[in-house]
Amino acid sequence: MKYYFGGYYLIKLRRADFGSLKGKEFLTCSSCINDSLFDSWTLSWTTPIEEQINVLRNELNIDQQKQSEIQKWADKKFENGEIGWLEVFSDLKTVEEYSQKFFNHITNKVILKILFPENEMEDYLVEFEPKTDKEGKSGIYENLTKRIEQTHNSKNEEFIGYDLIGVETGGAGFHTFHCHDLTN
Repeated sequence: MKYYFGGYYLIKLRRADFGSLKGKEFLTCSSCINDSLFDSWTLSWTTPIEEQINVLRNELNIDQQKQSEIQKWADKKFENGEIGWLEVFSDLKTVEEYSQKFFNHITNKVILKILFPENEMEDYLVEFEPKTDKEGKSGIYENLTKRIEQTHNSKNEEFIGYDLIGVETGGAGFHTFHCHDLTN
């Protein structure tokens, strides 16, 4: 089966706080379970919500000056197509640079990559194609339109399974089986 590249994510793992999963950590890109270290607050032209600012200041130790540095870097990368809306990195080099430059102090972080089987890639592109010129393209959409075929045989990567069960429009974030305690 052919798989196509959807994006890289930089994730800070956190323990689930609900249901039969309470206290467990999961390797998932879903920000319902884990914290994305690249979120809307990263871009200067967005307005972060109070909860994001609290996480930045209290959990990630990112002050206003560091946040401004991150935004300057991210704005440039966004304009160059190296990162996409929302939470998506377009290549491994960029996500590694971001991680080392701004989050070297975070120890419980992982880089995860999502792949789509060919038929699901095509379904995604049809479903999430912008319908008007006022709609933007998600980072996943942008990456999938490049049709970059991927394999699971890299010595630096480990295939951990299937995770996406639903994608939301707008931010184009997604849900995992873990979100609603459906894992079993």
